[in-house]
Amino acid sequence: MLRINGLTKKYGDKFVFKDLSTSFTDNGVTLIVGLNGSGKTTFLNAVNRMIEVEEGKIFIDDISSDSVNYKRAITYIPSDFYLPDYMTGREFCDFTFSVYKNYDISMFHLLIDLYDFEDSIDQLIESYSFGMKKKLQIITSFSLNVKYIFADELISGLDLETQLLTNNLIDFLKNDQKIVLVTHSLDAMNRYSDDIRILDSGELKLVSSMNDIENYILKTGVIDDKFTTIKKYFQDC
Repeated sequence: MLRINGLTKKYGDKFVFKDLSTSFTDNGVTLIVGLNGSGKTTFLNAVNRMIEVEEGKIFIDDISSDSVNYKRAITYIPSDFYLPDYMTGREFCDFTFSVYKNYDISMFHLLIDLYDFEDSIDQLIESYSFGMKKKLQIITSFSLNVKYIFADELISGLDLETQLLTNNLIDFLKNDQKIVLVTHSLDAMNRYSDDIRILDSGELKLVSSMNDIENYILKTGVIDDKFTTIKKYFQDC
């Protein structure tokens, strides 16, 4: 189990989250949703040790986030690309595998085939399109054989066929791994509805239904006023 105790992060005088505590089981899919600016990406960056926090402890079982073993038990697919353009796709994978050690080479070859990446893996990353870079990240992370996969807008920018393929893979991976997805996709929320959490005012709140999400958006956003504007416009036409 991954446990987060008292996580606190702020920029200047503004707290993104304060004394946030939560946990994730070792398998299944968890979705994290919230309005833009609610701190979802900052939360993922903190859990994956890409940024420092003011306070808080994170453990996988009894392994602290300060440990190399923690970092080898977790991987992160960010929404922005942090890929070395001067490497080929294969060189990037080989470098990543040298860090993680317990990677699954048979899974790697399977994913190369499934994502039709045979002709791209030995090309320079700088020549990749957005979708190819996203595929490379997925291929690499899904091959690492880690306990926890975190991803920010995983299928955003992928064609429909690749989205369906990735969702199908997740349906199998989730049996033995935990996959935590930050998403704005209503399709993802309907597909993985068992564990959806809203990041709101620095807290991760478990939701029981899609109605909770809709009510949250109406309560905290400006969409309700826009609905009223739409209604008034068509009434006046």
